[in-house]
Amino acid sequence: MKKVIIYKANDCWHLIEFNHRCYKSGTIQDVCSHIKNNYQVYSLQISDFIREFDKEYPRKDLPILVDIESFVKQFWQKSKPLEAQKKWNFFKFLKENDFLSKEFKIQESIDLYLNYIIDFIEDTINNRSPEELIRFENIEIPINLLIFKRQRKGIRIDETIYPDLIRKTEEELYKIKNEIQIIHKIYSPDEISTQIQVLESEGIEIKGSLLALFKNEQSSSNVCKLFYEMIRTDNDLRALLYLTSKKGGESRTFPNYHGFGSISSRITLREPALQNLRKKTRKILKPDDNCEFVYVDYSQFEAGILASISEDDRLRKLYDSDIYDDLNTNVWGGRKNRDEAKILFYKYMYGIEFRSNIESKYFQSFTSLTKFKKQVEEGIESTNKVGSSHGNYRILSVEDKSKALSHRIQAEASLIFKEALLKVNKEIAEAEFILPMHDAALYQVNIKLHDIKSIEEKLKQFFRKYSNQNVQG
Repeated sequence: MKKVIIYKANDCWHLIEFNHRCYKSGTIQDVCSHIKNNYQVYSLQISDFIREFDKEYPRKDLPILVDIESFVKQFWQKSKPLEAQKKWNFFKFLKENDFLSKEFKIQESIDLYLNYIIDFIEDTINNRSPEELIRFENIEIPINLLIFKRQRKGIRIDETIYPDLIRKTEEELYKIKNEIQIIHKIYSPDEISTQIQVLESEGIEIKGSLLALFKNEQSSSNVCKLFYEMIRTDNDLRALLYLTSKKGGESRTFPNYHGFGSISSRITLREPALQNLRKKTRKILKPDDNCEFVYVDYSQFEAGILASISEDDRLRKLYDSDIYDDLNTNVWGGRKNRDEAKILFYKYMYGIEFRSNIESKYFQSFTSLTKFKKQVEEGIESTNKVGSSHGNYRILSVEDKSKALSHRIQAEASLIFKEALLKVNKEIAEAEFILPMHDAALYQVNIKLHDIKSIEEKLKQFFRKYSNQNVQG
């Protein structure tokens, strides 16, 4: 299969073929004249390419597109410097890893820059696990075809509710910040340094995302609850304002889909990040004419995966009823709710220390699970990496081995989810993929052509069957 790299600079597209290193530049038409449908096209500007390609060739299929950022996250799998950068920068990444000299400037030679990128891609492919290459071809490339097709079509939005929804979200955010500042005397809640200080003052170990940490502690700390609500509300407002500023007056939005958007390989959306919208803000999304949305999600997804791969019979039996209800009953005597029990389960996965002996003893009572967790963490000491059953390895230091179980489970969850999306796309053509969420997917069904109830049930049965196959081994 032929590979090319494309890059846009100074209102001009640039292309180089991998094998012959033939360099071309010009308009989108000039570049596309050298690209066939079965080519793998690597780019840092997938969204720009899709938009211009669709304008010029509205009836032509997209070639096989590979987002270079997602490619790097899959094959390099380092928590640093990727997580240390507020905004990922490929140019900086190449210099940090000695694929470019510190003095190199793109404007000096775009031709040379693209050749360096090809060298990097080929070096990466030749020096990584063959298992990752198999995953790349069998999972990630097909997922790219699915998500970029959706990105090209866009998602319909209800522009009539912008003003009222934005106003209410702004008022909600102001109220939360006001409470943080007046009651808790915290005057710069938006600053990351401030948020870290708040967590540390609450005695919370800094592991994982700040949003997840605030979420995990919201039931026991009012200030953490406020910060969690503030960050989520602010994310909603940013998405709404982006839609207004970038897509105002239009009926569709075209978010950037990333097939390997997180280090655990979750599909993410940006500009705007629609999959992170709260339920009450998600009403901005609107199905196409004659269509209705169908929302399908997994139940006890990560808990079930952990039960399966740890081969803990007791945990597997609880999965058939409800793991979180059992946790609530046996740790707190049923005094808390299922969501709080779910958060405690995630704390266990993330390797966060529990605050009470009864919480620790509950998980220690699962003997096979305890043994499995120890094996995963000891694996870091010998190999410095952890992955799913099909690639997606993450490189970790011994000091970070407590993160190993979390990545093992989340990477497996991402794999199962992607495989399910691909199977649905192949076997249930009546359901049109819209967007992914954490452990759920949004589809739309044409109700003039299909009975939505039967399609919804078909989707649920399919996800349930596929989930049980993977969870129960």
